[in-house]
Amino acid sequence: MLGAEQELLAQYVATGLVQSVFSPVLNHGERSEIAHAANECAGDQGEFWGFREYLFEEHNRLWRGSIHTTVKQLAAEYGLDTVDFNTCIDTERHKALLAAQDRIRLDQNITFQPVFQLSNQDVGGFLIGAQPFAAFESALAELGVSPGG
Repeated sequence: MLGAEQELLAQYVATGLVQSVFSPVLNHGERSEIAHAANECAGDQGEFWGFREYLFEEHNRLWRGSIHTTVKQLAAEYGLDTVDFNTCIDTERHKALLAAQDRIRLDQNITFQPVFQLSNQDVGGFLIGAQPFAAFESALAELGVSPGG
């Protein structure tokens, strides 16, 4: 996804043709829960998408040592307000939200990742797995969504 993401954002999201929504997948226990919570805490500071990208770039660090310490270090390196961020992590400010979002995924029997739900009113489907930009372009065109037309 990260390879196709920039093109999707530029050609579809920035032009208002498509809305991008990121949903958590909490399949990996505490580490994925805290990583997603960290992203939401960054979002409280207006940095959801930027910090999300940073977490993807630094994802290997999320699997070593204390996950709480690691996300706090990453937030500091990224330049977030660490007092607010650390309070957000320590108080589990977004735990209920993340659990509710993950429940939606599970209720739809989505057990794989990544998955991209594409829809236009009542018509749509899923793209499963990392896909090249052309796959998104083709699927969106089938829904009647295309840049410049």
